[in-house]
Amino acid sequence: RLLWLLSIRVEMSDQNRQDLSEDADSIIVINHRSHLDGFTLMDVVPDQKWFTFAAKKELCDAALLRTGFTGAGLIEIDRKSGKVAMDTLSKAVQDMPARRSVVLFPEGTRTKTETLGQFKAGAVVVARDTGRTIRPIVILDSDRLLPRGKFFPKSGTIRIEALAPFVCDLSASVDDDVTRLRAAMMDAFERK
Repeated sequence: RLLWLLSIRVEMSDQNRQDLSEDADSIIVINHRSHLDGFTLMDVVPDQKWFTFAAKKELCDAALLRTGFTGAGLIEIDRKSGKVAMDTLSKAVQDMPARRSVVLFPEGTRTKTETLGQFKAGAVVVARDTGRTIRPIVILDSDRLLPRGKFFPKSGTIRIEALAPFVCDLSASVDDDVTRLRAAMMDAFERK
């Protein structure tokens, strides 16, 4: 409803919606262009697909945000220790039912460039640890409607494309999987 009030439309193909409604045992990975990204994802993902977000612990410092995030099942990640962060995330994903996914931003933060940022290895490491696939989702044009440093979005359309499931190659290195994942998402991103 927030997007509707802001005159922002979100487009996703019917096939992508169907694919997501049937998705199970996955980790959702999306690029991060704008503060609108989470809202747009919540707008288009079918009710049959449950998901929650993982985010840095500092976002929960404000009492109001903490209440909302806790109610939504947000997974708080303490980034002071990479091992603790990965252990927390892996444990949370292992405990999730198959139809529920955690949403990760592989760039770690909103990108400042016109292209995808460099990916961190967290999603690949957790997918390997838990045996889940990765469901890459590419968000297009959200930064055009709400650029970095702006507080009020313009009206318009944001497009979202759900890609085929990405399966980690356990015979390859984590870095090789991260490179393959980024390349698959970059291909979709550059077709915009």
